[in-house]
Amino acid sequence: MPWTRSKRLKKPIDLLLLDGAKQLDLPVFNLLQNHLHPGSIVFADNIVKPETMPLVNLLKENTDQYGTSILFEGRSLVAYVK
Repeated sequence: MPWTRSKRLKKPIDLLLLDGAKQLDLPVFNLLQNHLHPGSIVFADNIVKPETMPLVNLLKENTDQYGTSILFEGRSLVAYVK
């Protein structure tokens, strides 16, 4: 089962690119969040789709943990871990 693979990661994640099925953006982020470190980048594409709003809101609202910017005419979000 691919969801259990995150437990086997040996190194922290420097860049998390979310550009797949939009309804999976938040579950994938939640699964891998503990492997991010200060300075890690999270890039989410196609954030104009309603399915991405839970992830976008989580990152934008947690200003103590993440810095965020909206790019490409509102279509993408980049966040960094503080």
